[in-house]
Amino acid sequence: MLEFAFSGVTTIESVYLGPDFSVFKNLGFFDSPHISITIDGGNTHGFERKDDILYQNNNNINKLVYYFPSNPRTSFTIPDDV
Repeated sequence: MLEFAFSGVTTIESVYLGPDFSVFKNLGFFDSPHISITIDGGNTHGFERKDDILYQNNNNINKLVYYFPSNPRTSFTIPDDV
């Protein structure tokens, strides 16, 4: 399982995700038994997981950050079956 301080959160209307705070991607989180991730309506923008490492366009993302307007965080959990 990828560990990126976002565990247990299943509903967020929108969040901006990227390798640093200068580059954001818009994600939608939907309340379900597992966190369901949609990136811009399904386009993954090159995000993929290989051996529990997150890559974007084949570049290893060692620190993934997201910004939620009143609550910036630096990590979250992506379930195995996403």
